[in-house]
Amino acid sequence: SVSLSVDGAPALSAALDGTGTAVFSVPGLNAGNHSLSASFAAQGDFGASSANGSLTVNPLGISVTANPLSKTYGDVDPALTYQITSGSLVSGDSFSGSLTRVSGNTVGSYAIGQGSLALSSNYALTYVGANLTINPKAASVTANAASKTYGTADPALTGTLSGFLAADSVTATYSRVAGETVLGGPYTISATLSPAGVLSNYTITSNTANFTITPAAASVTAGSGTKVYGTADPALTAVTTGFLAADGITASVTRVAGESVGNYATTATAVGAALSNYNVTYVAGSFSITKASVTVTAGGGTKMYGTGDPALVTTQSGLTAADVSNVTLNTTRVAGESVGSYITTATAVGAVLSNYNVTYVAGSFSITKAS
Repeated sequence: SVSLSVDGAPALSAALDGTGTAVFSVPGLNAGNHSLSASFAAQGDFGASSANGSLTVNPLGISVTANPLSKTYGDVDPALTYQITSGSLVSGDSFSGSLTRVSGNTVGSYAIGQGSLALSSNYALTYVGANLTINPKAASVTANAASKTYGTADPALTGTLSGFLAADSVTATYSRVAGETVLGGPYTISATLSPAGVLSNYTITSNTANFTITPAAASVTAGSGTKVYGTADPALTAVTTGFLAADGITASVTRVAGESVGNYATTATAVGAALSNYNVTYVAGSFSITKASVTVTAGGGTKMYGTGDPALVTTQSGLTAADVSNVTLNTTRVAGESVGSYITTATAVGAVLSNYNVTYVAGSFSITKAS
């Protein structure tokens, strides 16, 4: 038999086969150079002999590839993993250490490195890297709807932030499209976010809202007035409340047509380019025409006993020129034909007299003696 010693370890024995060859199985050799020492003890016709040699065990090639990974900004890193892409481990062997990645927690790609991942010297390890990708985080800013009454100051504009990391201290400043009229609205409210440096880590949805300006309450009260029948109307004015002085709203007053004694409603009308910014309440007034005064005086006269009465002339003062022709004036006297004095009485007839307070003044008629 032949004895074989590897690296000075106790010798192994194997019998020679018919060709003079001994085959040895040496398990568990690590990669590297190993010394061999073989010897043959004298046997029969064969003398003893020995020889030295060497054996080189090459490392086993194995390749690993990092798995590409991703996460959302703000989340914890997933476990860094890999897979064997060529070769295989000898039973009982295992990797030591772990992968690492380039540091950073903002949106972007970070190389996954071999780190401390290793095998024993029995292997030739080839590493293929990959990336960890940090994707933007979904977030939103939503403005709250708001309103004010025309002519007043804007209220504070507010809104809601959602999805942002507290550590980023994201804040929103809300503003609206400029404008101060009712018809110009609604005005869009939007947000400006800060600090700008962290915003690239988010996919941001911006929700706007409406700012509405509602009409202001205002009132216009028509002025009242009076006049005496037959005279000109006085100027009628209106009282306005609730309008901004800068808007220059003016008001005029008209009354129901008519010139007879009685009451007539007055109506106010407001005018101005800014009038659409108000809900205007109109309050009517009253205009009255009072009766004029007229005096109707019975005519007087005289005659001689036994003669015919002369015409008695009635006079008036106070009738308008237009009404004179519409009023009939008469004078009658107390009946009698004897010498003496007789009272005369005036009468006035005409529809227009309802517009007057009429004062009647009596006269006197005398009959003198005949000769």
